[in-house]
Amino acid sequence: MVYYRYKKERVNDKFNSAHEFIIKIRKAVKLYSEEPNEIIARGMSGYFSDFTEYIVDICETYLVINDRYNPRLSGVDIVKSATTFGLMDEYLCNFMIKCIILRNRFTHDYYKRDIAESDIIKFCHSDIMYLDIFLECSNEVVKLTYKLKDKR
Repeated sequence: MVYYRYKKERVNDKFNSAHEFIIKIRKAVKLYSEEPNEIIARGMSGYFSDFTEYIVDICETYLVINDRYNPRLSGVDIVKSATTFGLMDEYLCNFMIKCIILRNRFTHDYYKRDIAESDIIKFCHSDIMYLDIFLECSNEVVKLTYKLKDKR
């Protein structure tokens, strides 16, 4: 039981870090809107990458907690598997998969990095700005939920 509690505490710590990066992304989007430049764009991409890593890490930890972890899964498959076992709903799963795909393109496709970075900036402006995520954690349930803000 101590191990389980420890793992749930780790999910909470990881969620708090992911949430901090959403806030940093929003600040970077605001700064970029006021004064677009490469330094802010790269910072936004870095925050986005960190946010995505924490989400994958939360999903991995969730699967470990529930004795469902498979070390051979890709980041996308980890998110899908965690969704199958109740961590989040399909909308949030698809949102996170978009994040992973964008992050992977930015990280691994060096020859297309400018295009990937531009796509991340657009995604941050159009989607991440309007998504709040929450972690519901009790003795029985660990679940990621969300609320979409108005895009005015």
